[in-house]
Amino acid sequence: MEALARNEAGLADQHLAFVQFRVTQDVTLDAGFDNRRNVRLYRDVVNPETAFDDTYRQGAWAGMWVQLARRFRLGLDAHSSSGGPAGGANSYTLSFGADRLTRLGMGLRTRTTYYTSPNLSGVLQSAALGFVPGDRLRLELNGGLRAEQDALAGPGTVAVTWVGADADVTLARAWYAMVSVTRQRGGVDGYDQLHSGLSFRF
Repeated sequence: MEALARNEAGLADQHLAFVQFRVTQDVTLDAGFDNRRNVRLYRDVVNPETAFDDTYRQGAWAGMWVQLARRFRLGLDAHSSSGGPAGGANSYTLSFGADRLTRLGMGLRTRTTYYTSPNLSGVLQSAALGFVPGDRLRLELNGGLRAEQDALAGPGTVAVTWVGADADVTLARAWYAMVSVTRQRGGVDGYDQLHSGLSFRF
């Protein structure tokens, strides 16, 4: 069993707690609570999936991971959020992952999240296909759909889609480079995003 509990320095009413329990070799349970108002995050990629997770981060959750076979795993979790910019909401997520499916290190992960709040309901679907052809290179193609209905805005559904590609390269022993491109369409803020970075590890 693993457990983590932390109180933000100087903020007695802000806490992060996490516990994980391995029931069997193939079944793991986890639960947590997070009521921190502000979290400093640095992201290489920003898309509707990361925006959703940031919006509904605060709250409590419980979940389960099942190792279906050597390379396949299935996850299910429920999250009840409170506070934050979007107010209270409940969400339920089904996740699937597969690793090392080919000699090129192909991996797949998918996620389906259904969420509801007093005036809003929606679904988030994402998928990513990754390749690790060697020790120095990692490639990934990703994309998804977020569709929601706002009872205050009318009966229609607002849908946002995105596609992206990432490349991570180890240039030398301590040098690391990454490039990420994302195209988002739909909603009110379609955009194209290009992000690149170079870092030195010591």
